[in-house]
Amino acid sequence: MSYVYLLYSQTADKYYLGYTKDLSRRVLEHQTNQGRWTRGKGPWELVYYEEFSIDCEARKRELQLKKSKNRKYLMWLITNGPGTSVD
Repeated sequence: MSYVYLLYSQTADKYYLGYTKDLSRRVLEHQTNQGRWTRGKGPWELVYYEEFSIDCEARKRELQLKKSKNRKYLMWLITNGPGTSVD
């Protein structure tokens, strides 16, 4: 399995969007300051993720989300999940 995930830091008021094959390990790495961008900005909370059986689909989704990334859309996605339309 591959995952696209979204973390949120209330302390820094920031979101982080990433991709991994091992979600629990990767979240732990962020929590222990092993991620370059997330270092020192935690604690991080896993607020959203999508699961993919095909690795390249997860990578495509990560890029799609990063290209359209804005705070309002990410908050909408957290609330509504994938597969729903923005109205």
